[in-house]
Amino acid sequence: MTPKSLVCLLLLLSFGQTSFAQESIRSYEVDKIRFVGNETLRDDLLLAVIQTRETPMGIWKFLYKISEKLGDKPELFDPLAFEADYERLKSFYQDQGFFGVAIDTNIVLHHAAKAVELTIRVHEGQRSYIDSITFVGFDHLPSVLTEEIELNPLFKIGDPFIMDHVIAERGRIVNAFFNNGYVDVRVDSVPAYRFASTNNIKVVFAFTRGNRYQFGDVRVEQDSTVAERVTEEVILRHLDFRKGDFFSDARKVDSERNLNRLGVFEGSKVEPVVASKSDSLMQIPISVFVRPRPFQELVPEIGINDENNAFNIQFGIGYNNRNFLGGARNSSAKLRLQVQSIQDIEFSRVFGGTGLRDSSV
Repeated sequence: MTPKSLVCLLLLLSFGQTSFAQESIRSYEVDKIRFVGNETLRDDLLLAVIQTRETPMGIWKFLYKISEKLGDKPELFDPLAFEADYERLKSFYQDQGFFGVAIDTNIVLHHAAKAVELTIRVHEGQRSYIDSITFVGFDHLPSVLTEEIELNPLFKIGDPFIMDHVIAERGRIVNAFFNNGYVDVRVDSVPAYRFASTNNIKVVFAFTRGNRYQFGDVRVEQDSTVAERVTEEVILRHLDFRKGDFFSDARKVDSERNLNRLGVFEGSKVEPVVASKSDSLMQIPISVFVRPRPFQELVPEIGINDENNAFNIQFGIGYNNRNFLGGARNSSAKLRLQVQSIQDIEFSRVFGGTGLRDSSV
């Protein structure tokens, strides 16, 4: 056998043994996951990041054998998933501002119990903080928009760098633009620069605002499959905007809520027709679609109570008009009949003789 063939054979044997070992410990349950050195981030936060889970107590595994709905399945060790957990933890720590984090893992096998104990050691290192925040493309904004952007920011200079906060702040600023007519706003970039001297972060929000648009003509459409109709004047009166107001996504949503609160519609939808927006007039047409509910409704009622320490049965019927005299006004009326001390009624006398004319029945 040539030396080259011998090397290949040894590599194949080594790979086969590794594969066999991985397959054998896949049947081992994860008895314990322990974090060491995580001074800043709690265990529960780190456990939520990784895919590997601790196996449940014996009682829950027993109940799981009876029914999957009663208990929890055993959690088996997956070496590949645990290897991926290492990368997940490292990325998570870096997203929390720990760019120099070092993570080490240790696996202890208990062959007799077919279980593994996992220890994850973390050296967090120095955390990065927000050094400065720069805005690009925010010159000459309307004062109302500037005030909204500056109001209640999700982080400030001196706070720990947390990537989720940066992403959320970007979304908050985009919504502020949307709610002030800038429907074409574009996020150019949100880079984060880390200074080698201090390890702190400079965050840059760069936006291209585009044109500022107003609400345009409003077209009302009512579902043609139902006979009921609500006057267009009533629908328009409950919109939270008028033609010529600066477009606002929040006011569009509020308008839908106003219409649904009337109780006369099964559903309503207020949609900007962005494809038909006018760049010359800087206006966006609005489409309002509503589906009226049946205006008149009869609702039977039945109930029991113990008024006057007696067993009573109550019958009734309710009438509701959701568009009484127009204008989406609601009107309702109820008629109720109560039979008191029903156990004492002599039904033979009720249905014979004097019947209901006898007050002693």
